[in-house]
Amino acid sequence: MEKKAKKKYIVTGGAGFIGSHIVDSLVNDGHEAIVVDDLSSGLSSNLNPEARFFKMDVRDKAALGDLFLKEKPNGVFHLAAIVSVQFSLEHPEETFGVNVTGTKNVYEAAKKVGSRMVFSSSSAVYGEPLEEGPISESSPLRPKSPYGEHKMAGEKWSDLSLRYFNVYGPRQRGDSPYAGVFARFVSLVKEQKPLTVFGDGSQTRDFVYVGDVVAANRKAMKNGALNEAVNIGSGKAISIQEVAKMFGGRIEHLPPRVEPRHSLADISKAKKLLKWSPRMQLEEGIRKLRF
Repeated sequence: MEKKAKKKYIVTGGAGFIGSHIVDSLVNDGHEAIVVDDLSSGLSSNLNPEARFFKMDVRDKAALGDLFLKEKPNGVFHLAAIVSVQFSLEHPEETFGVNVTGTKNVYEAAKKVGSRMVFSSSSAVYGEPLEEGPISESSPLRPKSPYGEHKMAGEKWSDLSLRYFNVYGPRQRGDSPYAGVFARFVSLVKEQKPLTVFGDGSQTRDFVYVGDVVAANRKAMKNGALNEAVNIGSGKAISIQEVAKMFGGRIEHLPPRVEPRHSLADISKAKKLLKWSPRMQLEEGIRKLRF
């Protein structure tokens, strides 16, 4: 059997939720992984012991440039970001610095050494869909938050952008007021508290498992397409109320917050361009959360 060539990759945000899973995948396949993370939201406990770690802020252009020139990676998975819509509404300047300026810095450093960059974007670029139903990459970009605007801006500094819908899985932090619904539910179940649902819970989301997102990133790095944006989701919608019932226990409703009512990915482009399809079923994915 032919041995795969070992390659070197930089993963920004590699101590975070999705980034650390990408690092694990690279290491498991025998590649060299370099983690760049400032540990502002990532955790040192997520760091793969076989990866090299540089504590670094992506806003530090000079330090990034020096690291890329020294390492000359084959590719870059750029995940370092402030990922909360709510935080971006409250702290737009800080979010801009990390998500826009930081992305530009990483891209420019990557281009100087000829590295391909896969960018983790977000379905937040679409804002509130004009119609219910699947959102395709040709749908209007109408972000309703600084976070969505910043991700939209960041897409121009990448070779290929993956627009994640709602990613869930192990290592997702729930110890924050800005936590995603799955991480928040896991924390509340562990604390034996009611599951908090914003509004009436009828808002729907497209949830995709982190392992499937890792697979999409790996395929995107190999693909070679340029200046493309690709939706990464399950292609299925479910209401937050239904998700809460799947977790079980008491439910407590809180006032609604600024967020789209419905979100569902059209993943036909990912299937065609990346030869990627999600594999994890929601019920099985929830069982892997260990609560």
